[in-house]
Amino acid sequence: MEISPLAGKPAPKNMLVDLSRLEREYYERRPDIGDPDQLVSFGTSGHRGSSLRATFTESHILAITQAICDCRRSRGIDGPPHMGKDTHGLSSPAQRTVLEVLAANEVETFIQRDNGVNAYWEPLRFELTPIPEDESRPWRRWLDTLLEAPDDICVFSNAPLVGGSSYLVNPRSIVALARIAEAHPATSRTEIDS
Repeated sequence: MEISPLAGKPAPKNMLVDLSRLEREYYERRPDIGDPDQLVSFGTSGHRGSSLRATFTESHILAITQAICDCRRSRGIDGPPHMGKDTHGLSSPAQRTVLEVLAANEVETFIQRDNGVNAYWEPLRFELTPIPEDESRPWRRWLDTLLEAPDDICVFSNAPLVGGSSYLVNPRSIVALARIAEAHPATSRTEIDS
């Protein structure tokens, strides 16, 4: 791999992003639903795009978050989600949008304190909440953005079991684990760790 001549130097002004414009476009632009490039599209790390091209706007984040709330409600999921963000220019506006939708849906949410960013470069091991002996709700992995499709996002009913008392979250990835009752997932209480 060739080393860039810009390595170790400040970025030239013509390469810098106008963050005020980026945020203004996030709130003001509306995606054209007739343009496939402007629809919600997931890759291995979630929805990607730019507000300058109407491919990452408040409308996208509102729709995605409401769909998550609707899915949680239809499956009886009531555990609080844990939310992090990264250092991209639209992370804070997008986080505000997500929290507004979650609050409107009465979903209590944990966020990192002190405006924290979840962008570790090394793996982190999380201890799972122990399962009481009288319960039959095992931990299942339904999201791990480091895995290749179709294993990155799983249908709840087909989500693989998580063995052991902890789960290793690889660098720069997002993981969601859930405990879902085997018999009646739409009506039973579910806990989520992420």
